[in-house]
Amino acid sequence: MSDKLVKTESEREHSPGEKFYTREVAAQYEALRQNDRYWAWENEIVDHCLRTFQVGDQIADCPVGTGRFMDIYARHGLRVAGIDISRDMLDEASKKVAAAGLTGRVELIQADASGMGLEQALAKALICFRLLHLISDSNLNGVVKGLAAIPSQTIFLQVFNVKDFNPGRVAGRVLHALGSGEIGVVRKLKYVYRTMRALGAALIGPKKAAPANQHKQNTFCDVTYAHPLSRILSTFAQHGFHMKDSFDFRDNAHLMGESGCHISMVLVLQKSSPLDR
Repeated sequence: MSDKLVKTESEREHSPGEKFYTREVAAQYEALRQNDRYWAWENEIVDHCLRTFQVGDQIADCPVGTGRFMDIYARHGLRVAGIDISRDMLDEASKKVAAAGLTGRVELIQADASGMGLEQALAKALICFRLLHLISDSNLNGVVKGLAAIPSQTIFLQVFNVKDFNPGRVAGRVLHALGSGEIGVVRKLKYVYRTMRALGAALIGPKKAAPANQHKQNTFCDVTYAHPLSRILSTFAQHGFHMKDSFDFRDNAHLMGESGCHISMVLVLQKSSPLDR
């Protein structure tokens, strides 16, 4: 591991991620989350996205956290560079590495995402789940720059509750809701209403500029950040990555309480060649 990838103790001391994900939090991390509405779906998406990879391919996982995807990586025969800022989370991940039979095929690296560079081992893809909602707007570009610097061609990026006003994607979500057999006619109409209201508010615009981030209380940490999808995509585009595909999270809770303009997603970002930019 390159010394350049590891920040000094004094630098790490000021990192919210390093402070929050301590030993007690790391030990309980999965037990507190594995029954949440997103957990099983995220596992299914990662498994689906990795089916095109070959045995022995190298991927990067940042933040690797407690190594929740290790069983999936083992099933696909992959080699992994697991990166996280928290030493305690990496200690938990090392247990998963051994349990999954991946000893010798996984390197666990303590590093700040915004401090990563081209010294990282070449990876065919980067898995990045449950990170961006912890990153403030002022730090977003630095983190994206660090993630994009890993020499991979594809990034599978999970994002919570983003605002997305793309007409094609919004229309697709509305059609999905209208065709769903899981909710009744009234709830379908309410979904359409919430979506149209959100679109109208976006078109008309607020009377005064809204803050770049909306701070939201979270069960597991003091504050999270809601970045608009357009902001996320434009930031990655600055570093050569563009959205190729996406997967929407559309469970009953989404259909009954959210709208076609507010959704949690997994984005598939592809690196473009300099000639395509």
